Amino acid sequence: MADNVVKLTIPQDHLNFEIGGKTFTASFADKSVAKFRAEALNIEKAEIKNTQEVDRLATEVSHKKAQAREDEYNKVKPNEVTLQKTLAAMDREYNRKFVHIYDNAAEKATVQYKAYLDELFGKGSGEAIYKMCSQSSNVLAKIVAQIISNMTQATNLADYQKRYEEEIAAIKTGE
Repeated sequence: MADNVVKLTIPQDHLNFEIGGKTFTASFADKSVAKFRAEALNIEKAEIKNTQEVDRLATEVSHKKAQAREDEYNKVKPNEVTLQKTLAAMDREYNRKFVHIYDNAAEKATVQYKAYLDELFGKGSGEAIYKMCSQSSNVLAKIVAQIISNMTQATNLADYQKRYEEEIAAIKTGE
């Protein structure tokens, strides 16, 4: 009697990325995956925090402008010129604050992106890739987004299982 043996192929244990003509390898070892997921989560948390800070500041300036309008219109002799000067001064003040937030966010993001890449590909990889990106945090962010997307897809067990089941179904139906 012949035994039915199911032959299983060991899935890939790493993912290679070619960035700027150089190949970087990300391991799927448990420790590596845990570290890259933790760093990816830190990036996401920082982005959420930055968005919340921008929203808070936008709400604050909106309330202050509404209060300035109300204060001016409640005067015995409201002065539209005075109000416009007050609002313009608020715009300048808050524009500086927004620029400061964005500059800090870009700087912090670059540090986090480099840390993520160092965890994923090894120490020094973050700086090397940043240099390949012409030292642009925007370009680096796009590279990191692509890497996170590919790593998430490659390490997603549910997707892998679904593809495997589709392959088995195709074999059964003779496709």
